[in-house]
Amino acid sequence: MTIPIGQLIANRYEVLASLASAAQGDVYRVRDTYENAICVLKLLNVATLTAGLWDEAQILRDLADDHILEIRNADLYAGQPYIVTALAEHGTLETELAATNGLGLDVDQVITWIRQASMGVARAHDKSLVHNDIKPANLFLTANKECLVGDFGLASRVPPLPMVGVARGATAETAAPEVRAGWATGVPPAAFTTDVYSLGATAYWLLAAQPPVNLAGVNGTAARMAAAATQTTPRLRDVAPHVPAPVASVVERAIAVDPANRYQTVADFSAALGSRSTKPRRWRRTNQHPGHLGCWVGESPGKSTYILCLEQCATAKQCTVTTRHATGAKVPKGSRVAPMRDAAQAVRATIDRLS
Repeated sequence: MTIPIGQLIANRYEVLASLASAAQGDVYRVRDTYENAICVLKLLNVATLTAGLWDEAQILRDLADDHILEIRNADLYAGQPYIVTALAEHGTLETELAATNGLGLDVDQVITWIRQASMGVARAHDKSLVHNDIKPANLFLTANKECLVGDFGLASRVPPLPMVGVARGATAETAAPEVRAGWATGVPPAAFTTDVYSLGATAYWLLAAQPPVNLAGVNGTAARMAAAATQTTPRLRDVAPHVPAPVASVVERAIAVDPANRYQTVADFSAALGSRSTKPRRWRRTNQHPGHLGCWVGESPGKSTYILCLEQCATAKQCTVTTRHATGAKVPKGSRVAPMRDAAQAVRATIDRLS
């Protein structure tokens, strides 16, 4: 249903503006007339919920954590579930990623945000709730650039045994393989390890500036789930060669196809990210030479800045990697020629050698 501006929802929330409308529900900016506060209210589309009666409302009302976007209320309106949250005014990780124009976000910043999000998700798991829809658009930022987990509208309660519920919904780009496969049957699983996968897939997306699966041109949830289920995710360092190998290894374990091979809790995933080994020189992708196949900058405190460039040779089958100091002088052992098919490997090897 579409609620006109000025109407009250649940005799309490005055609709001020429509913020979004999607298959999963309609989102409104509202004024809480009881508390005279501006909030966001999402009406969930019951037709898209895969599970039965919405019995998570009481848990959601009690769900609170420093890394969860404040949930102010959760209830039913004319038989339709709704959730009211604080108004997030400082953007999402989706908007942060979009601002990079396809370069991806800083590795250390991504790790910080994913670890903060893990704290919020862990709190939900403590309450036997699986989020089901972790993705960049549902991770919000505070004024201090800390990450908050939001949009628990598709959360599912997990029974004590076998600790697997039914996902009320998901986004194909970050849904676990077993969720995609179960979509056609109507019983996609919801488990703590499916959230681990979604957190890992979100980290992959933020680092690589592309999701783990390519669903361009595929429309409709069922079709997107089916298309995602047939794809193999590229290795992270094949699409983002500047990501340190220890970080890529942690992320790839989180998105293992077999749930048994993933981290079993989001806390374990967070701890692995936090204990990664690091090298002095940190790399990031740039677009300072638009005609190049790719450019990366490597910085180390107190040392010269390196600029690594990947270019196509005169023949389309070969490429060159050239690394220079910011002053223009070539960096020893920073250049090589490689077959085009091995371009990512050549960049990885050069970055690893110079780090």
